[in-house]
Amino acid sequence: MLQGNHQDSLLWTMGINNGLRARDLVKLKFSQVINCKPGDAVTVIESKTKKPNVMVINKSVYKALQAFLKKFAPDPETTCSDPGKVAT
Repeated sequence: MLQGNHQDSLLWTMGINNGLRARDLVKLKFSQVINCKPGDAVTVIESKTKKPNVMVINKSVYKALQAFLKKFAPDPETTCSDPGKVAT
């Protein structure tokens, strides 16, 4: 379903594995996740509740992140919804 679209696959995997809303995921900056390894945690402030939620980088999220990074070369300050240029 999402195999060809690395961006959607990454956002879907992060959301489904951590119970985060799409509007919270698209606010993430690559600087928050680009160097994460499985087991690392990233704190996300939820838009709806304004409460912190911990997003754990599990193996599935890490794999989707690595697949995305092979395709794109994002600026660390761009959001996950705006990946930037394709890697060369």
